[in-house]
Amino acid sequence: MSDVFISYSRNDKDRVEKLVEAMRARGIDVWWDPKIRTGTEFRFEIAQALENARVVVVVWSAHSVASRFVWDEADEGAQRGALVPALFDLVDIPLGFRQIQTADLSRWHGKRKDPALMEFLDVVQDAVKYGRKAKPVKPTKKPKPVAHEEPQEVEETTAPAPAPERQPSRSETRRRPRRSAMVTGQRMRTKLFMKALMLTVLIGGAFGALAYLSDFVFDAYRPYMVGAIAGLVFISRFSTFEADRAQGAASLRLLPRSYLALLFFAAISIAPALLEGRMYAAALQAVRMEGVEGADINGVAFSSDGNEIITTSDDTTARLWDSKTGVELGIYGGHEHWVWGAGFSPDGSEVVTASRDMTAQVWSTKNRKPIETLKGHTASVYDAAFSPDGKTIATASADKTVRLWNVESGESIALMSGHTDKVTGLDFSPSGNTLGTVSEDGTLRLWRVPSGSALGRMTAGSNLLSVDFNNDGTQIAASDENGQIYVWDVGSRSLVRKITAPTKQYGVAFAGNKSQFIAGGGLDDTLRIWKISDGEILHELTGHESDIRAVSAAPDGAYVATASRDNTARIWDVETGKQVQIMGHIKPALRLPMALDLPPYITASRAPVPLDVTKDRDELVYLLGKGFVLASILLLAGLFFKGFFKLIRLQRLSNISVVLMLGLPTLYIAALMVSALPIQAMGLWATIAFLPAAVYALLRWIATKAIVRR
Repeated sequence: MSDVFISYSRNDKDRVEKLVEAMRARGIDVWWDPKIRTGTEFRFEIAQALENARVVVVVWSAHSVASRFVWDEADEGAQRGALVPALFDLVDIPLGFRQIQTADLSRWHGKRKDPALMEFLDVVQDAVKYGRKAKPVKPTKKPKPVAHEEPQEVEETTAPAPAPERQPSRSETRRRPRRSAMVTGQRMRTKLFMKALMLTVLIGGAFGALAYLSDFVFDAYRPYMVGAIAGLVFISRFSTFEADRAQGAASLRLLPRSYLALLFFAAISIAPALLEGRMYAAALQAVRMEGVEGADINGVAFSSDGNEIITTSDDTTARLWDSKTGVELGIYGGHEHWVWGAGFSPDGSEVVTASRDMTAQVWSTKNRKPIETLKGHTASVYDAAFSPDGKTIATASADKTVRLWNVESGESIALMSGHTDKVTGLDFSPSGNTLGTVSEDGTLRLWRVPSGSALGRMTAGSNLLSVDFNNDGTQIAASDENGQIYVWDVGSRSLVRKITAPTKQYGVAFAGNKSQFIAGGGLDDTLRIWKISDGEILHELTGHESDIRAVSAAPDGAYVATASRDNTARIWDVETGKQVQIMGHIKPALRLPMALDLPPYITASRAPVPLDVTKDRDELVYLLGKGFVLASILLLAGLFFKGFFKLIRLQRLSNISVVLMLGLPTLYIAALMVSALPIQAMGLWATIAFLPAAVYALLRWIATKAIVRR
């Protein structure tokens, strides 16, 4: 006869064996069916063992709750008042047994010193010691009395005499943390509901704070977005629990491993669409980039088609942007000092940048690689531009000279000397035959291209800082440090209009489809647009928080871009005066030690324009499919390692394999995003991920229920 009879499902044999070993280590005599002898009528022996046991331990699991034999054995123990249940999986205990206190061993992983196991073994020992005595087993043969002795009465039980009571050690007498015995069913669902609600409040509150304290979400959509995110969090968490419970491995923790794996899987699935497709661009159109950790922007220029702009900054870089969305498309970082000015080639395939390091550099806009470094100036290069035919580059320098360079060879083909002070700006006429330059000597000079011979000059009252031709090349404008803007007729060299601004004007540009307006910006942070015909002000546009250092107009004159010391560049609609885009030279929180186009399936700078989900549906499906395949491969790899580590008995590694395999790439994507994008893009990614997470969780729950029913 044994102290304890264990009722369980054969599918749980490995886990039950660890429980048996733990009991025997405590000195508890255990009977379980692996002891059945070959050839013995197993049902008869099980019935005898069950009848003679002092305590019946039933192990409830996803398999045992469906076994009628386990039910019968548990019922026998319950009727005798000797049933001690243990819960291996968070499943619904069968009706009739739910009111019996049940030990929760669902989080026990085989450790002998686990508090929940030690508490359970204490209960079993107490039940063995103080519980019902087992019925006597009739001996097969009556023993004969010994001569001269009185016959001995047969004891009521044939169980071995109990071992001397062992005094508990000091460690065992310490107060163990209590785990309340739980009854599954409604109580378990209530607890899960409250935890899912808690997670919903936490994540919904964090998203709400992000949405309401910044421009991360448009005002009109904020309450709907917060409500949607809260609902998706709850659905994904509750569905994950129900799927786990159907498999017999549910956890009541706030963030169990299965739920973390689900979130990581969902985040990886949408990462390519967010990064390569730039889905965050539309959501970030209204975001104002503070530039707290940024750098002054010194120059700005439109491409010939107006779809891109280039900005230059004190952070030694030039940056390429999509002018329609304000999304950064690339960084040019080869200069050793401040970058002043820049210009596009006519086909937009190259840009040239001018720097305080006394060089101009030519770059490819496709791969952002340097093509040529133009050396020859002996002081800062303030401005650089391509000729309209793309064959020549002009550079203006603080060494009082202007140089022309052959684009193909990178050699200097002309040196124009005539200015008596720093040459601060230049511009080619639309025909490309004339180059206009301005200097702090107060003159605007015209030069023939490509010979470099002088064509004439116009004189202003003070240092000239910028210059611009109109669309047909008939007029040229310049601005000076006293706030004067001059418009001259190129053919006659006569002054057409003189406009006075309140402060020093760093930048000037013709605007409007017929170049009928002139735009200027300077020290007072305001962009002003005047009518050339009568000098009347059309717009006074505010938004910058520091000096406007440069002004550039789109080729069609519909938009004007400004560069400022507040670390931002902004694009304005000339007709309405509204600000339509904002870009900033902001220092990233983290820089990765590898190119942003690695690994090849995730990029943050390859897409030329943001993905329009209403039009580019095929591309969206492709990117989402790419993300799903990547996440699936990582999941399968995690499951492989889970099985491998379990096979070699590394249970801890087995338990976290899937989470690690999905979590590490998720962290890498997060680092990639922080290094390349505004922080709001991270918030968008983290919240949008709950949509596929909820869908995946529901599908998993449905599939699990279908499998269990079979």
